[in-house]
Amino acid sequence: MPIDITAEKLIKEIKDDLQGTLDSLKDDYIPTRILQDAFYDHNCPEFEFFLASFEDAPSALIEELCQKELQENAAIALASHSRLPVSAMVKIAQESELNSQKIALAANPAISPQAANALAQDACPSVRATLAANKETPLRIREFLHYDETALVRLAGLQRFADEDALKRACFDLDVQVKIKAILTGRYDDEFLAVLAHSNDHIIQSTLLERKNLSPQILRPMLFSPYLDVAKRCLELMELDSADQAGILSFHPLLIEQMLKTQKLCPQILEEFIHGAENESLDLLLETQNLELETLLKLAENAKASLAKKLIEISDNNADIIRTLSRGNKEILYTLALYAELTPQQVANLFSDSDRLLIFILAKRGFQCPGLPGLIAQDLINDPVPSIRDFALSSKELSPHSTTTQEINHG
Repeated sequence: MPIDITAEKLIKEIKDDLQGTLDSLKDDYIPTRILQDAFYDHNCPEFEFFLASFEDAPSALIEELCQKELQENAAIALASHSRLPVSAMVKIAQESELNSQKIALAANPAISPQAANALAQDACPSVRATLAANKETPLRIREFLHYDETALVRLAGLQRFADEDALKRACFDLDVQVKIKAILTGRYDDEFLAVLAHSNDHIIQSTLLERKNLSPQILRPMLFSPYLDVAKRCLELMELDSADQAGILSFHPLLIEQMLKTQKLCPQILEEFIHGAENESLDLLLETQNLELETLLKLAENAKASLAKKLIEISDNNADIIRTLSRGNKEILYTLALYAELTPQQVANLFSDSDRLLIFILAKRGFQCPGLPGLIAQDLINDPVPSIRDFALSSKELSPHSTTTQEINHG
C-alpha cells in the first residue's frame, strides 16, 4: 500500500538512513508523484543513490538518471538495476570511465547481449571476468571469454553452468589455477576422467585425486604415476588385486613400504616378496601384515638377528618358531637367549658346545637347564660368576662328586 510521505520528508529519511528506508519499502511503495517531486525539485545526490538502488523505481526516472552525471556509488547502483534500459547498458559498456560501474553492469542478471558484447572487449580484466561469471551472459559470449588471454577471466568462467567442452579444455589450460578449478568443477564421465588419469601431468593427477568416489578404473593408471605422492595417495584409496601388487613389486619399489602399510598382500605376492626382500623389508612385513604361522616359519628358516627377535615377539614364543630358530647361527642363538621365554628343554637345544657368552646370557636371565651336558656343566661348576655356577648346578648330568666339590669350594 502507498505510504503517506512528502518529497522533503523522504529526502530527510534517506539522508538519515538510506538502507533503513530501502528496507522499509519492501512491503509498501511510494507514490510515483512523490518520487518525481523529489527528483525534479531537489538536486540531491543521496536521493539519486536511493533511486538507483530502489528496485521499484519507475522506468522513466531510471532513464532520467541515465542522463545525469552521478556520483560513483549511484553510478554503480544504476548499472546493477534490473530496469536499466538497453540503450543505457550499451552506453555504460562503451563509454563509462568507471571500471567499478562496468563491473556492476557485467554482473547484472538483466544484461543485454549488446552490452555484454561490448564488455567482452573491455580492457579491464576484472570487467571481463565478472561478465564470464554471470550466468545470464549469452552463451556465445561466455564461450568467447573461455579463450581470453588473461587467466583471471578464464578462471571466472569456470562455473557449474559452464559449457562441458569448455570445462574439459580448461583441464589442460597452461595456467595452474584454471586447470585445478576445471578439474574440480566439471561433471565428467569416467571416460574423460580416465583421460586425465593417464595424463602423467602432476597437477592434473594430484588434483583429480581430490575428487570423491573415483572408481578403480580411474585410480589404477595413477597407481603407476611417475610422481610418488600421486601413487601413494592411490594406494590409500583403492584395494589392490594381485596384478596391481605384482606391478608395484616390479616397477615401483619406492611404493613397497606404503603398500605393506595399506594393503593385505595376496598369497602369491607374499611368497614372491619374501623370496627377494632385504632384511629391513622383512621387518616391515612383520610389522604391517598379519601373517600365518606357516609364513612365519619360512621367515625363521633364514632369519637374521633383528628379524628373529621380531618373530619371537610376534609369535608369542611359539614353540615351532623357537625350534626353527634354534637351528640358526650363533647370533640367532644369542637372540633366542636374550629375548625368548625358553623351557628347560629349549635351553638344552641351544647347546652344541661350551659357548661362554651363550651360557652367560642364559645364566643371567635365570634359566635352568637339567639337560645341560655333563661335560659342559663340569667345566662351569667352579666358575667365578655365581649365576653361571647356579646354571651348571641345574644339570642332572653332574656327578654327585662334582656337586660336593662345588659346595666345599664355594660353601
